[in-house]
Amino acid sequence: MDEVAGESMARARFDASLMSIICAIGLLLSAVGIYGLMAHAVEQRLAASGMVAGGLGASNLTRFLAAFLFGATPHDAVAFSAVAALLAAAAVAVPAYRAAHVDPIAAFKRG
Repeated sequence: MDEVAGESMARARFDASLMSIICAIGLLLSAVGIYGLMAHAVEQRLAASGMVAGGLGASNLTRFLAAFLFGATPHDAVAFSAVAALLAAAAVAVPAYRAAHVDPIAAFKRG
């Protein structure tokens, strides 16, 4: 009777094991995705806070450095905007460039 009960439960055990493996893979993929998303969000926040702090520092230091400025006023909005845009582009482009040049197979083997 134990053998008959074991055989009748074999398909249910296989299905449960298969579902457990699929769920574990899904959990792993979602954890890696959340980690990547959080790492990207933290990097963007650090870049934004660094740009704000640098802008405030530059704005405060312009009166001391006004003698060295050629072709720009100490509070030139175009210069400040151009520098902020360049830094924002660098904060986005550098991680994107690195991610684009990673071999997918090597990334899966490393993980």
